[in-house]
This record gives sequence, structure tokens and C-alpha cells, in this order.
Amino acid sequence: MNNRSRSLLVLVCCALSFGGWKCKGYDAGMESSNLDSTAVARVAVDGIGAISGAALSLNPAAHTAEATTSTCATAVNQGCDNNFFKSVTYSGCQIAGTSYTATGNIQLQYNISGCRYLNLDDNVRRTMSPNLTVTGTNGYTLETTTDAHRTYVPNLDIGGGTVIYRANGYTTINIDGISKTHYDSQHNVIEDTSIRTSAPFHSTDVTGSTITISSGTLNVYQNISHFTTVITVKDLVLTPAACCHPVSGSATLKTVLENGAIASTGTLKFSSTCGQATYTQDNQALPILLESCQ
Repeated sequence: MNNRSRSLLVLVCCALSFGGWKCKGYDAGMESSNLDSTAVARVAVDGIGAISGAALSLNPAAHTAEATTSTCATAVNQGCDNNFFKSVTYSGCQIAGTSYTATGNIQLQYNISGCRYLNLDDNVRRTMSPNLTVTGTNGYTLETTTDAHRTYVPNLDIGGGTVIYRANGYTTINIDGISKTHYDSQHNVIEDTSIRTSAPFHSTDVTGSTITISSGTLNVYQNISHFTTVITVKDLVLTPAACCHPVSGSATLKTVLENGAIASTGTLKFSSTCGQATYTQDNQALPILLESCQ
């Protein structure tokens, strides 16, 4: 294992729920690197963060904890307008448990009057339009948008946000399109990823005290280095009141190059210690630190 792979990853990723913040090592620099386990893992964390953010976005325990320690109000706790929308605008509010600030918009669109999410077929679409920007103390920023974003794949634009749907006895989570652009302090682009599901996530009730995501597949497109990481999850468990990250379960990662060749495969396993995981590729284990959940 080279020196880069031996180091503990502090990853620059934010998974933004409906005002519930999951930031991971945002002050770390994120220069592009060769396609090794470090590059794959840090791109994958953008995807895992999107999954967790969506799953926790309507959970009262997660939002209660977040709201008591952050100056960023939650969109889900806003009033419902006549078009079945809840929305919130941030202007430099401080994210809970961090020194990071947020500027931008989050919108929730419900399919029924009163912004209800209680019964079969109720659903909510989350969008961040035009964008939501998180700024670290060193001037690094992360811009997240659900507007259409061009990927490295010809003629493939991704957008639309996330849809949470209450089915008969379970919940489905579809990420139609989220894109994240990382900038350094000089506003140079250092990473650009686009995220969407290729198979919906099946979950227990996302408003419960424990959330289990049994299955689902996500594609994360790395638009600078031109590769796609395919993430397939298995039995992810979240305990919203205690931790916003998965505290058990695993995900398999398959990285596909622009020409269709499979560059690597690996496994991401989550620890019962909040915010810790291990990525294993080519029999080399890489510890990952997921920081500042709320």
C-alpha cells in the first residue's frame, strides 16, 4: 500500500438532506489523483452521503437533533404553501457541529395538500435549485445542485433531485439526479460528481427510530477523471437520533472506465462507531473517517 493509501481519509463530501446536514471532513483538499483506492473511496462517499441524506430527510429524530444545535433551519419544519411546497433559504447559517456555513435553497414538493407524508402513495421530491453551497474555514466550497448537470457521458445530463415514496409496507428512494462540484479557495474546480440511482433503494419507514436500507444501486459519475463508480448497498442501518451515517451494513463498489472496462472492485463496510468505515480493494484496507454528521 502506498503512503497515500495508508493515510486516514478525511473526505470532502456533504450529503444534504432537507436541511439535515452530513458533512465529512470538508476542510481537506481534494486534488484529483490516479484511479487508486483513495480516488474510488472518496468519490463513493459522495454517493453514500446522498443515500443517507435522502433516508434521513423526513425523520423527526434526525431533524430534532439537528435543529437544536444549528443556526440552519430545516426545510421539513417550514410551513406548507398552496402548491404543496416547503422551502428554506440559507444565507451563511452555521451547520451543526462544524464551523462550515451554508448559502442557498432547499425545496420539498409534496404530492398532496397539507404537505402530508403519512399514507400509501404519499411522496416527496427534494430539490436544491439553483444550488446549495457549503463553505469551509479554509475557503474550500462544495456546490450541490439538482438542476440538470452535464456528465462526462455523451448526451447524459443528470438532475431532478430525490423522490421518497411510501409504498405498501416499505419505502422507495430514487435519486433522479444530484451533482456536487468541489472548489478550492481560488474557486478552481477540483472535483465534479453526478449521482443517480440505477435501481431504487428499498427501505423501512424513513420516519422510524431505526432505518434499514436493504438494497439499491447508485451510479456516481466522476466528471473530471471520467469514470463511474457503481454502488450496491446491502442492509445499511441508520439510527437517526444517534448517528446520521450507517452504523452497520456494507456496499460493493465497481468502478467502470469510460471505455467500459472494469478498473476495480471493492467493499465498503460500516462500523458501529459513528462515522467510521473501511474500504477494501485489492486486499488493502483503507480506513475512512466520516465527520460531522449533523
